[in-house]
Amino acid sequence: MDFNSKLIFLMNITQTSNKELAKSIYVDPSLISHLKSGNRKKPHNYQHIVNMAEFFAKKSQAEFQRNAISEMLGKASISSSMPNQMLAKYLENWLLNDGDRSDLMENILENIDQPTENNDSFSMNNIQRNTQGDFQSNVESEFFFGDEGRRKVIQIISDKLLSMEKPCDIFITSDDNLEWLLYDYSLTKKIQSQIITILEKGFTFYQIMPAINFLPRYTDSLRFWLPMYSTGRVKVFYYPRLRDNLYRRSVFIIPNEAVRISNSIGLDSESDVTLFSTNTELINATSRQFNQMLSMCRPAINVFRSYEESKKSFIEFFNKNGNQISLSTVLPPSAIPKEVFEKILENKKLKSGFFEEINFFLEKTTFFEEYLNEHKILYMTKLPKINDIIEGKVPIMSPIKLFEDYPCYTIETYVMHLKNIIYFLENYENFYFVPYDKVWGDYNLTVNEDGLAFLYKNTAEKLLLEFRRPELVMACNEYLYHIAEQTGYSGIHKTKVIYRLQDIIKELSNIKVEGGIIKRRNEPSM
Repeated sequence: MDFNSKLIFLMNITQTSNKELAKSIYVDPSLISHLKSGNRKKPHNYQHIVNMAEFFAKKSQAEFQRNAISEMLGKASISSSMPNQMLAKYLENWLLNDGDRSDLMENILENIDQPTENNDSFSMNNIQRNTQGDFQSNVESEFFFGDEGRRKVIQIISDKLLSMEKPCDIFITSDDNLEWLLYDYSLTKKIQSQIITILEKGFTFYQIMPAINFLPRYTDSLRFWLPMYSTGRVKVFYYPRLRDNLYRRSVFIIPNEAVRISNSIGLDSESDVTLFSTNTELINATSRQFNQMLSMCRPAINVFRSYEESKKSFIEFFNKNGNQISLSTVLPPSAIPKEVFEKILENKKLKSGFFEEINFFLEKTTFFEEYLNEHKILYMTKLPKINDIIEGKVPIMSPIKLFEDYPCYTIETYVMHLKNIIYFLENYENFYFVPYDKVWGDYNLTVNEDGLAFLYKNTAEKLLLEFRRPELVMACNEYLYHIAEQTGYSGIHKTKVIYRLQDIIKELSNIKVEGGIIKRRNEPSM
């Protein structure tokens, strides 16, 4: 859907005039006319998009407006209960991006560490309601119907898990479209908060993800579960063969305690039948079915929180034979010259883990040019401030200092790295480097088309998501290429990058540090 069609849709449902919208984003009304007609493409000024999104969110308070936006964006969570700020963010991403794959990646970035309210109103003291009575009743099995039935059962299960003293493994298959949960923003946050509390108590969830043959349903599921994935206590799998949208079955098993089985046809949820049971034979039989299905599944998402955990996956990534694309805040490790590695290794205080990593990449430099003859490598990097380089604050190879005494660039080694990047740009058609200042938030995303992608959160609280499901890897890849194509990376753009890097080298070469004092060398006389 083109930008002008999106704009017309939002202006129509909010009954907004050109003059009113222009005033809200501080532009001339004629610009709005050109945007609506398609004579002008999407505004290059990012702030215009942000202001538009905030304006339309505030003007979309009626239920029919939220329903129309929900249907247009394919997001069940957009309802009258959603805060304006959250709706504005969804509208902003919708106006900025094109296509389902971009939407999938935006959902990952928005929700991976979305704060969930750990409110007192969600504590165990306040949720010992009549649902506990339901769970402990003498009835072994009970049927619930439609959306309301699902909501009752999920709260029964949540209450039970919160009351259990000894943690255990929980088994889940999730083919739900989740409209029954996401339509109520406060309910969604409540259940998320309770599940995170359950995970913090030591429970581990084993989840088989829904099929991706209906992307909006998959995106809704991913959006709900991502905050829980970031805890590292949800083991996520997928079934690799095709599944249709006709018959859907979701289960939630607490071994030896209870089972929830929901069955429905197509995307309809009002016809859902949900069975909740404490029958031991049914629990055991459903557990066996889950394990049989799990044996046919593959890992979809892995979560790492330390270098040691992720080391094996990083080695696998760089040993794969496939095109690579990255969006990050670090210069490409593969393009670090051998001389820089050797200077780093002179540091006797190197941690053993980093010593191993340096030697791995040092070995890779021997084959890097051969690799470029066969495969395309594209790096989009947010370059650091010159003063940060001068002051030795820019870590080598990692967006953050992973540990004390982690090596950082000197002016000399940074210049050496830039010169090597220029060498590859000038001599290898398959090598691309793009200085990109719009790296979002605290994340780096890197993809090998051979089947692996990493989303790395580069803050003090480290988090690395490893995507192995092919559709997720493809979504990451398409998302990054969409950004690269909008920015430009080949032809004349490549030449401009070389000039920019040469300017940085010239500026750094004109600086010397003596006794901690930064001085600029005298310019040579003409």
